[in-house]
Amino acid sequence: MKTLLQSLLVGFMITSLVACTSMRTVSDLPSNMQEKVHEGDRVHVWTNSGEFRKLTVTSIDEGVLNGTDTKAHQAVQIPRHQITRLDVRRTSFLKSMGLFVVVTYVIGSNLASPGP
Repeated sequence: MKTLLQSLLVGFMITSLVACTSMRTVSDLPSNMQEKVHEGDRVHVWTNSGEFRKLTVTSIDEGVLNGTDTKAHQAVQIPRHQITRLDVRRTSFLKSMGLFVVVTYVIGSNLASPGP
């Protein structure tokens, strides 16, 4: 039982450190940004004034991307027409859970196997 708990704990720690995330560039940002960007997404935004921001999206209202700047911790509003490039970072729950199962199995089987 102790071995199982150890492998679950270690598997959870490793999975939380390297959860399956991907950063993808949104090309041809539609006028309805909700198709590509969702509340809670972490995004990198470049504007036509040359500004770069890292945001956590809080909402999207009528062509305006609302978020919290991850460095300055302040609310930011960026109109869609000012966005020249948008990268969206997402964490895949299913891929992360698959990684957790594999890591836990490998660690558990190594802890449970008798030593030399």
